[in-house]
Amino acid sequence: MKRLAVILVAIYIAFVCGARARADFQSLASPGPLAKPHAGFDDACDKCHVPFKGIPDTSCLACHAGTQKRIASKVGTHAAFARDGKKCASCHKDHKGRAHELSPPVDTRAFDHAARTGVALAGKHLHVACASCHTKVANGVANGPRWTNLQPLDRCAGCHRDAHAGKLGPSCSSCHAPAAWKPATKSIADHLVPMTGGHTGLRCEQCHTRGAHLVETTSCGDCHEQKHGGTKAPCKSCHTVEDWKSATFKHDFCSCILPGKHQTAPCLACHPAFKFKPTPFACAACHEKERKHDDLGACSRCHSALSWKTRTFDHNQPRVGFAIGGKHLEVACENCHTKKGAFKGAPRACESCHAVPRHGDFGACAKCHDVGGFGKPRFSHDDTRFLLDGQHAAVRCESCHARFKKGDFAPGPDGCALCHGDPHAGQFSKHAARAGIGKLLLAQAGTADTAAPHTFSPRFGCKDCHSTRAFSPSTIDAARHAADFGYALDGKHGALACTSCHAAGRFVDTPRACATCHVDRHGGRFGGDCARCHDPSGWRRHADFDHALTGFPLTGAHDAVACAQCHGPDRKRLRAAAGKITCATCHSPRHGDQFGRDCARCHTPTRFGNVPPFDHARTLFPLDRRHLAVRCTTCHDAARVPHLDPNCRTCHGDPHRGRAQLDCGECHRADVWRIVRFDHDRSEFPLRGRHFTTPCRDCHVNDQFTGVRTECVSCHRGDRQRADSAHSDHRTFGFDCSECHRAFTW
Repeated sequence: MKRLAVILVAIYIAFVCGARARADFQSLASPGPLAKPHAGFDDACDKCHVPFKGIPDTSCLACHAGTQKRIASKVGTHAAFARDGKKCASCHKDHKGRAHELSPPVDTRAFDHAARTGVALAGKHLHVACASCHTKVANGVANGPRWTNLQPLDRCAGCHRDAHAGKLGPSCSSCHAPAAWKPATKSIADHLVPMTGGHTGLRCEQCHTRGAHLVETTSCGDCHEQKHGGTKAPCKSCHTVEDWKSATFKHDFCSCILPGKHQTAPCLACHPAFKFKPTPFACAACHEKERKHDDLGACSRCHSALSWKTRTFDHNQPRVGFAIGGKHLEVACENCHTKKGAFKGAPRACESCHAVPRHGDFGACAKCHDVGGFGKPRFSHDDTRFLLDGQHAAVRCESCHARFKKGDFAPGPDGCALCHGDPHAGQFSKHAARAGIGKLLLAQAGTADTAAPHTFSPRFGCKDCHSTRAFSPSTIDAARHAADFGYALDGKHGALACTSCHAAGRFVDTPRACATCHVDRHGGRFGGDCARCHDPSGWRRHADFDHALTGFPLTGAHDAVACAQCHGPDRKRLRAAAGKITCATCHSPRHGDQFGRDCARCHTPTRFGNVPPFDHARTLFPLDRRHLAVRCTTCHDAARVPHLDPNCRTCHGDPHRGRAQLDCGECHRADVWRIVRFDHDRSEFPLRGRHFTTPCRDCHVNDQFTGVRTECVSCHRGDRQRADSAHSDHRTFGFDCSECHRAFTW
């Protein structure tokens, strides 16, 4: 009630006391100075305040027209506040001093920009500080952050410098995205118009000046001058950016409307002066010059779109009466219709066009030939007495009939020779047989001298060895060679060429002995019957040869030795051997002649190193212990005399250099030489006590085993001298130490 009373009093004074009184009252009733943006309203309270209504939103929105528009369009934070019934004055407090911020602080971390303002921040905008866009400068005056009427987000130039300097228009979003300025969202690959061919190397601003041509569809005419008489068809119907001059237009109608060479004809040949509509389809419209015989009807009756010169006239029509087939199909019309423009009355007989044949005595041409080809007669030679098979089937008729006229050809068993001659020089003829060549053949045939015409052999004709498939090779195989000629081609003979035995074409009376073809490398030592040792499977095989026939049977290791190893590569090594062939003929003994030349006494042919057990006791020197393991040649070498002395010093020498007169076996054994087992009791000085364990060389100095003195003082002189110095009366004793001392302990 007090506040209302004060207001009423103030109103009364304002109307009663005048303007001065009102000003004084305002300053008196004001709660504080206005904020800096409202400093001009210090003396105009009614600019914002309405009596009895406070500060309505209309007072604020009267100045803030931009905010009023956003509220009216229901966009932004203030529109949401308006829907919730919030008043402007509830957030924007005034009368708190010049430095007071009219807008309350906003918690940017929790502020939902999309929901509160209707503007979604995406990409890089999410991480930009609010003050970067909501600056404190408006119209050049620092009035606090600017929250409304900012530049729309799609107008990037409001905040960012235009790198293209306005050449590509204001809509940056056409090529860029808020996520990242680089790389651009539009690349050459995304370009709707191909940037290849003539477009290669163009700069963006050359086509997109001030943002032009950024729509999805762009006509070539926007940049290029329209040609072809102003046709409205899209350029891409015929052209590509790869090659502008090469048209790629494809007619939509089928090839029957645009057939043959029309498909490859230049466009201007049918569309002169780029006139594409209407285009005539009649042949005469374009081919006026080619029409030379209009009286024959439509061009298509005789001509083809594939080639004007290729005629398509159907000669096989019944009304024509002359069917065209075979080789006639390849003949040009003018070859038969020689009169220009005239096609009727042409001759039909073969002789009218073809020369008189070289064999006019065979009747009409159609008897042997047809239109399929003059060189391929249809005459069947099977109806004659001479069948054409093999190579004869491919021979031209005139090859034979040029020599044999009709009725002159009389074939016989060897009629081949009429054309091919006799390559065997008459060796199969009956005359040659009568003269003595081939008597065996005549005997086998059992024929007389008479023979059929053209017969060269009474037993064998040409077809017995040859066929019409090929004259060479012969049809004679190994089986026929054995059955017909009595000579089997076994082993290596089966792989030989005929000329290897039948040199110079000689077949009759061919020699059969091995020596005729093969050189006797044995010089006749084994006779002429090669089959005793060799067979046709291989000259080097001697499966049937018994080497025991030579007096030297091959046993043991000798059976695997190659012949040339003993006989030499020329088979002459053993020819000059004197006397009987023995081991020494090929092998040189390592022990000379001390055991004689009869190697078989100790060795066997199985292996030379395999020596059977030899009773060495027969030599008065039995082998025992270590001597059993010694190789024979260790003692019996070629340098030694034939008969060895059984004394040890013969092989081992005398390590004592004559100072021991005993036999080695009295002290040493054959198994271990260094262990001495001499029985000292046999000497003049038996070993007792400590002497038994004393090393030999302590007494036998320098291996002196003979002439050694046996007195104690000989070895114990030092002990005697020590005893003399300790007992002056020790010298009174004799030299026989054993009177006082014993060998077991001194």
